[in-house]
Amino acid sequence: MQMNVPAALRLKIGDEAAESLADMFASAQARSDVRLTEEICSLRVEMHQGIAQIRQEVATSRVEILKWMIGLWIVHLSATIGIIGFMLRR
Repeated sequence: MQMNVPAALRLKIGDEAAESLADMFASAQARSDVRLTEEICSLRVEMHQGIAQIRQEVATSRVEILKWMIGLWIVHLSATIGIIGFMLRR
């Protein structure tokens, strides 16, 4: 990647210094691009792990809710049968 150094700056510092300055900025940009890529990759890994954990918690919650629903249906059905049985005996 070639960076253009403005002519006014090139006149003040000279051609060699301008090229060195352009190389320095290009190198810094390349390092920052690599660092940014690494950070994005680590963020994506963290997001995937977090989403997997949330999915596991949702699945566990569904199982717990299903257990409670079945239990309450059994209690409700037993109470209904008991009340109907009590009413029929009289």
